[in-house]
Amino acid sequence: MIDVDTSRLSARIPIIMYRCPSPLTTNLGDEEHEYVECDLSMHNPLAVLNTSLLRTYAEITPVTRVLSSIIKRWAKARDINNPARHTLSSYGYIIMLLHFLTYHKRTGNGLVSPVAPPEGNPNHRHQSAQRPNPILPNVQWMDPAWLSQAPRGAPYRELLSIPRLIAKHPREEGKRVNTHFYKPSNPNDAAVLQMTFAGQDLSLAILLVSF
Repeated sequence: MIDVDTSRLSARIPIIMYRCPSPLTTNLGDEEHEYVECDLSMHNPLAVLNTSLLRTYAEITPVTRVLSSIIKRWAKARDINNPARHTLSSYGYIIMLLHFLTYHKRTGNGLVSPVAPPEGNPNHRHQSAQRPNPILPNVQWMDPAWLSQAPRGAPYRELLSIPRLIAKHPREEGKRVNTHFYKPSNPNDAAVLQMTFAGQDLSLAILLVSF
């Protein structure tokens, strides 16, 4: 562990930042080590759920991981990912990216377009029984029955309302948050999601420009 930074211990959600050697380079010399940036937070169950949510998306398609890494590095290089300086956190940028991927679809010519027209009702996507698959499924809205019971290749389907799994906010007294999201419970469901939303046909450059 190196470069331990405790400057955010007084933040609304205290964290300790540090770097540790990547397990993929542990057999190399010290000068050849690659390091992973880490954040450590305690007594914050929502942070665990947030991490689990991001991991669920990352395991569906590598597109999510690659785009998130590029956007995070881009924001950090420009010093615009620090809430203490009134900019978005890295998590905020990733949530924006997930919104973009779950609200856009392929157009068939290598480009992407919104699932619903910008001037339309934002809930339109949940009222249509059949429509093209989004680039990424929205695991908060996705209908688990579509994944487990529908025939293979059936149109992607979402719920009409989000199930409620309420938890207390760890830092804000009296505040409750809905923590529901779908997480594959078995390898078969995970494999179906990975095959349906593989993303290998998408251009990362076009996705970045569109985002």
